Amino acid sequence: MSGLLLRFGSGWSSCTRLLPQSLGFPCLAGLTQASDSITQTSNSITQSFVRHASKKAGGSSSNGRDSNPKNLGLKKYGGQKVIPGNIIVRQRGTQFHQGNFVGMGKDHTLFALLEGKVRYHKDKMTGRKTVHVDPVNALLPVHPAFQGSKWEAALSQKGQQGIRQLLAEMKTAKKGISAQQ
Repeated sequence: MSGLLLRFGSGWSSCTRLLPQSLGFPCLAGLTQASDSITQTSNSITQSFVRHASKKAGGSSSNGRDSNPKNLGLKKYGGQKVIPGNIIVRQRGTQFHQGNFVGMGKDHTLFALLEGKVRYHKDKMTGRKTVHVDPVNALLPVHPAFQGSKWEAALSQKGQQGIRQLLAEMKTAKKGISAQQ
């Protein structure tokens, strides 16, 4: 194989290439550095070992990828007292569902809406776990939809007994109306 032997640079940084003569490289006519040289070769291949600048690649480490703790789990247990806003459960998804007087945040965090004691319940049929807050005092708050009605008096004065009594009165009144017709 015949061609042009092209040598760039000098010393350790020199580079040698064998280029076919048939290609014709007009750009090689204007070599600028004094150390660059072109040598004619005929039917021989010249191989030179050249040391290039290099840097050893850094090895990878098998450690150092631990994630930050998410602090999930139960924060208040059954029977513990809570005040409004206390976080009861921090969770991903709904492992525990909200029950009475418990709110749920956008990240499924369960928190207390009233002052009271925490109670956990597991449904035997579905296996669904719910969290409730049992109010400390028997006086339950009244939902705005029921304010100013006879339900408000039953809820605020007598608690559960007042509601049962009111429902019983409504049933007897309904029976009396149907009997008159």
